[in-house]
Amino acid sequence: IEGGKESSLQHFFQSGWEPLVSLSLYGNDIGDDGARALAGSETLQNLRVLELEYNDILAGGARALAGSETLQNLQVLNLWGSDIGAGGARALAGSETLKNLRELSLKSNDIGADGARAIAESQTFKNLRELNIGDNNIRAEGGTALAGSETLKNLRELNVWGNDIGAGGARALAGSETLQNLRELNIGNNDIGADGARALAESKTLKNTNVFYR
Repeated sequence: IEGGKESSLQHFFQSGWEPLVSLSLYGNDIGDDGARALAGSETLQNLRVLELEYNDILAGGARALAGSETLQNLQVLNLWGSDIGAGGARALAGSETLKNLRELSLKSNDIGADGARAIAESQTFKNLRELNIGDNNIRAEGGTALAGSETLKNLRELNVWGNDIGAGGARALAGSETLQNLRELNIGNNDIGADGARALAESKTLKNTNVFYR
């Protein structure tokens, strides 16, 4: 996408694309300006899937998407490889627009434990089926927050790969009363050790869950 990011995208979205239901802008460096153009579009009301991996979207862009009046039908949002941080995660978690989301990927966004806690406490995300927050340095604190969530009961897939949650985070997930519907858990590269692995193996909550350690 050449030229001014926001103006170029605004022109594109004003070109009769109202029936569009899926949009991928992978690796286009649209940044916060592009995210604001998407959020402000009046022709994307039917959009269900929005793939924005590797687009240098920061907290401001996440706030724009969260506050959009257009994206209320969105079911899949992928922001993998941006840098929205904890502030961006909090904005998404508090959104009135994104309540229909079923799949959310925030892998590699530096959301930290605070971002994980915001997601865990979010009423917006109570319909989520798939959540990917791998490689976000959420540590044991973030893993414990997810495990104790009262709103993530519908999750079927959870990816917390590479978050340094350790044995404490693994034990929390293993003992969670919320994650009983989970069918897939990716907990690889988390230094959970023998104690964490044992807790997961003996977990009654995760007895029907495929647990991946890579």
